[in-house]
Amino acid sequence: MTALQILKTAALSAAVVTAAAMALPASAQPGPKPPQGAQAQERLREVRAKVLRQEAKFDDAAAAKTEKVLNQFDDERKAAHHREGEARKALQGLVQADSKDEKAYKDALDALVVAHEGVVKLRVRELEELRKSLGQRDAARVVVALPSIQRHMRHEIKEGRKAWLREQLNRLEDDDAGGDDAPPPGPPPRGKAKGPGQR
Repeated sequence: MTALQILKTAALSAAVVTAAAMALPASAQPGPKPPQGAQAQERLREVRAKVLRQEAKFDDAAAAKTEKVLNQFDDERKAAHHREGEARKALQGLVQADSKDEKAYKDALDALVVAHEGVVKLRVRELEELRKSLGQRDAARVVVALPSIQRHMRHEIKEGRKAWLREQLNRLEDDDAGGDDAPPPGPPPRGKAKGPGQR
């Protein structure tokens, strides 16, 4: 696996976070939502920083330099991968619909090529910035550590989503137990009427 291929793995987490939120049924939407946007990005950066120190064996100064470079490209990386994902979705839509429109296929493939080139160019810039900031040896250590960083980030997303889903299911169960579908309270059962003097 090349350094550029390894770097590509570091850009997938944000998309997974978004997909996890969108996959939930409408009935599960009320209540606290999983970390999104800046909150999710900050949590993933914390995980990345922790694993970076463990895997690359960096001291705080080297780790801070690395985090600054990686953080610098986070927004661009997310946008570039989003464009590539949208281009792939458009192409998949044509194939699934068994379209016969050759021009539509050409336009979709052209868009995918442009989007992918954007991702590659961004990865080259990121790698060059790492080499400039850290030197060759430490940049190589970051590249080697990135797959492990990505695994930990995916685990963090998975566990966070599982905990949120459990919370939503508990909320739904509580609603079912005492919600609108529960029978309304009525008068207590009445026994056989007793005459005067009866106990």
